[in-house]
Amino acid sequence: MTVPYRRILAIEASGESCSVALLDGEQGIRSRVSRESRKHAQMLLPMADDLLLEAGLSLSHIEALAFARGPGSFTGLRIGAGVIQGLAYGLQIPVLCANSLEVLALSACPSASAVDEHVVVATLDARMNEIYWAAYRVAGGRLQELQAPTLSSPNELNEGVAALRTASSSACRVVGNGAGNLASDPLDGEVQPSAESLLRLIDEGWSETIEYRDAWELELLYLRNEVAWQKRKRIRDNASRSAAS
Repeated sequence: MTVPYRRILAIEASGESCSVALLDGEQGIRSRVSRESRKHAQMLLPMADDLLLEAGLSLSHIEALAFARGPGSFTGLRIGAGVIQGLAYGLQIPVLCANSLEVLALSACPSASAVDEHVVVATLDARMNEIYWAAYRVAGGRLQELQAPTLSSPNELNEGVAALRTASSSACRVVGNGAGNLASDPLDGEVQPSAESLLRLIDEGWSETIEYRDAWELELLYLRNEVAWQKRKRIRDNASRSAAS
């Protein structure tokens, strides 16, 4: 997907760290990362101000915002969404949204020139002995979704990754802080989603799933709520069938 904006401010707050990145036309991407746990609310706007000052820009120069909308940390996503919505309302500019696992997968890809085909399994710790994960085939500067973002137990994740490795003739990498729940190698638990990768996803055309949203349309991808709703629905349906029989 090619976007018409050349000055984009991005925020990523779905994980343990948080980051801000600025795309400034031909000047490329510059970014700031805070690895201080639980300080997303204190760090996001100061990092954005720092980047704008360094680039000699003000918020009025920004044409669009970018946001990784989840899945991930409930608290981090809500804080990030609050910052993005406040900026989008004030500036009256659109928000480009991507899912955090796609952003994480791209963090494991060095550049758009990477042509060696392989599979990346992106994982994020969802707490409560569960993992958010998705899988992508990397080929020709594109991410092709093989497994949509989902919430699984460690056993289910192990089974899913084993099936991907059996089905794929390409190398398979597992990245992110949910990777420690896997029983196989190779793993890279140090890779994290970042605002810089979010901008690369947009600017280099890696993704066909970027969504445009106005401030009031921004929706977070929690997954856990969706899974809980599906389980409750199955219970209700089973109860209805039992009552009818």
